[in-house]
Amino acid sequence: MDENPYRAPNASNEKPERGSGAIRIIKKILIGLGVVFGLLIVLIIWGAYSTSNTYGKFENRAEPFIENFLAEQDPWDYKKARPYLSDAWLESTTDEDGVKLFGYFKKLGVLTSIDSIAWQGCLNHKSTSGAVERCNYDVMASYENGKAQLYFGLSIESEELKLMQLRINSDVFMQP
Repeated sequence: MDENPYRAPNASNEKPERGSGAIRIIKKILIGLGVVFGLLIVLIIWGAYSTSNTYGKFENRAEPFIENFLAEQDPWDYKKARPYLSDAWLESTTDEDGVKLFGYFKKLGVLTSIDSIAWQGCLNHKSTSGAVERCNYDVMASYENGKAQLYFGLSIESEELKLMQLRINSDVFMQP
């Protein structure tokens, strides 16, 4: 009575081989890589969605803000700039340093034209101190004493755009 009545008469008792150990390891590696690539794709899609959502908040407001700021800064004046500056800027810069910095910008002279305003990218950052939504813009402008490239880091504070970072590159600053 060794025979199993439910088994076909020509079937063997041996289990089929599952493949060699190397093939199983390669399968596990490929599955792991698939999971990693899948997660990367999900992160890229999430980042693109987050950036586009943040950009939408700046899209129609940034260019007028930059144009108004530059029109107000003719000549450069820190006191006139204060309403445009973010809390982060005001906390990290003393009034004395701000006056010195904007006094240095006066070397550019009078603004003659804004040649272009180009969006550079957006960041969305959350921390214990709160959320920061920021977009960066590159502005090419012509001044009385030469051309300048201005980099604006704009953020949203209390539903208003504020200037968080300003960097100006110009050959005018190289002249004595």
